[in-house]
Amino acid sequence: MLKCIRCNKQIPNPNHPLNLVCKNCLESNPNLTAKEKSEMNSWDHIDSFLDVYKRMKEGKWDWFRNSECKYVELRIDMRDGGCIIRNGEGKRINPEELAWQYSNLTPDPPKYGVQFDAKD
Repeated sequence: MLKCIRCNKQIPNPNHPLNLVCKNCLESNPNLTAKEKSEMNSWDHIDSFLDVYKRMKEGKWDWFRNSECKYVELRIDMRDGGCIIRNGEGKRINPEELAWQYSNLTPDPPKYGVQFDAKD
């Protein structure tokens, strides 16, 4: 019997070869973390990387505002456009983590789950 990788409850699908996130957990938070995607062998799509790349080429994304992503490693599945993005330390990251830019309004990356309201 498989277990949900978030809540550890059993999932009644013995034929599925991968770890899963149960329906209840997905309904409460539909966004998968990089760790969950890795455990589920789920890939992002190259378009999500290309959006950030385009912003970088236009000068709207700077590596010094996201120093973990000064260097990134990109693995692309040329059959369907799936990709895996890793930061300079080799840790898998989401496109949202790559796109994140430090500012005084959002001092922590979204992966830490901390969101700040803009206050003057």
